[in-house]
Amino acid sequence: MTQSILILLNALLLNYCTKPDCLELLISNKVIVLEENNRDIEILGSANNGTADNLILYDFNGVIYMIQEGEDFFCDGEGAAGFELFIYDEKSEQVIPDVYVPDSLDYTQIPTERFNSLMEQSRAKFISNTEVIKANQQIRFKKKVNLKNYHLEKGAYSLQVIYFAGKSISNMVDPRQILEDEEAYDAKIYQGCARSNKVALIVK
Repeated sequence: MTQSILILLNALLLNYCTKPDCLELLISNKVIVLEENNRDIEILGSANNGTADNLILYDFNGVIYMIQEGEDFFCDGEGAAGFELFIYDEKSEQVIPDVYVPDSLDYTQIPTERFNSLMEQSRAKFISNTEVIKANQQIRFKKKVNLKNYHLEKGAYSLQVIYFAGKSISNMVDPRQILEDEEAYDAKIYQGCARSNKVALIVK
């Protein structure tokens, strides 16, 4: 492993930032309404780069994930990168989505070649969803999310999104490509956890 790659991997551990002045997320919806016969919602928001550097955000334009973990799981610097959705009830307790495993799931081992192919496809999609935000620039984003896996009674909730990028990003993007991207975009890879504001979610 070359010296430049070692320096990069060490930087992934040291440059982790959770302050809004590194990357600030703002949901612009005043209220999001979940209709009785439609489990889809649309989240509108913006991301502001408050630093003096252009920032590379891997998988920023990808889907929002809904996983049975809390904020700390994604904001400890260990993960790869992406958006996560969090919903809270009136007691500010996190609502956990259900995860369904179909009875028809085939548990047979995936052949190595097939597994490697799927991983390469996943990495390629991860990289293709990259966004570069210039220094002191603000960009807008729009995320469509289906909440069918959340058991939500009628009432008021709050909703928040997080964008995170941790040291495991090197498992999805080859460190050599990260260095090439930083040079090509004249930018630094963002490492951190940006929490949006919370907005009202009304379930009808």
